[in-house]
Amino acid sequence: MALGRLVAALDYTDIVDVVRSGLHDFLDAIQGKLNGVGKEITHTFFAQRWRGESLR
Repeated sequence: MALGRLVAALDYTDIVDVVRSGLHDFLDAIQGKLNGVGKEITHTFFAQRWRGESLR
């Protein structure tokens, strides 16, 4: 789900909106979405192993 939000943000953001809100704020929001993608990847593929659970 986080990846979908990131893709949507990149697909539907117009450069005028980026300039209006400021490049720093735009990149900060994108970085937050990337962090969410990383958390979901970690939870999906690695967290079970840390808890001793099998992925199968």
